[in-house]
Amino acid sequence: YSMLFEGDAGTGKSTAARVIPTRCDMPFVAFNCSTNIEEADMFGTMIPNPEKKIASDPEFIWKDGPATKAIRNGYTLIVEEINFARPGVLGKLNSLLDESRQMDLPNGEVLKAHKNFRIIATCNIAYEGTNRLNKALIDRFEICKKFEDLDQREATAIIKARTGYTDDDKISKVFNIYNAVKKYSTEQNLSLIVSIRCLLNIFKMGKYFKTAKEAMESLMLNQAFLEEPEHLKYFKDTILTAYDTSFKL
Repeated sequence: YSMLFEGDAGTGKSTAARVIPTRCDMPFVAFNCSTNIEEADMFGTMIPNPEKKIASDPEFIWKDGPATKAIRNGYTLIVEEINFARPGVLGKLNSLLDESRQMDLPNGEVLKAHKNFRIIATCNIAYEGTNRLNKALIDRFEICKKFEDLDQREATAIIKARTGYTDDDKISKVFNIYNAVKKYSTEQNLSLIVSIRCLLNIFKMGKYFKTAKEAMESLMLNQAFLEEPEHLKYFKDTILTAYDTSFKL
């Protein structure tokens, strides 16, 4: 199936996009979109032939891009923040997502998608600088899922699966502070970004810190409040102190 995941930062879109092919034992290629990417960055281009030795050898040869590599070899293509790309760059995806499952390459090749090829795209319509996705492209995705904030049960399952950490009590204590940051961000209209990645990093690397407080400050709070130092001080001095953070992870 082709899938489109939409949701705010930190809701687990990228994590889910990687978990799916991993659980299915399928290789994947991830491509991050931006406003500056060109079609060649995603699909490939002609390059000088490094093997040219005689006059009859071609001057230029085709080099696959990350998307073309996935299409040709039957990998899952993960297109991160697809709505950052300009609509013209994404045009080739239309034919890949319809029944023909093929695309025309600039070198004249008609590339038929491998039977195992899949595509998973993520987007966040709230990001500044993004573009509206073409309705024809959206219509071609077989599954569109809206990602909401992770609840504790979902986050705990991801943490255990990705880090091997199993202490439910400590996971719960850290998750409560994670939620407190998100709540503070909403109340203060700050648009702080705290994601499942922060939680995973805390439980992967927390053992190297003396206390959970030190781990959370270094691996979550300092990043979330990077551009809001006054709010960071207030949060640490007034809100964080209400939680038990003296334990070691």
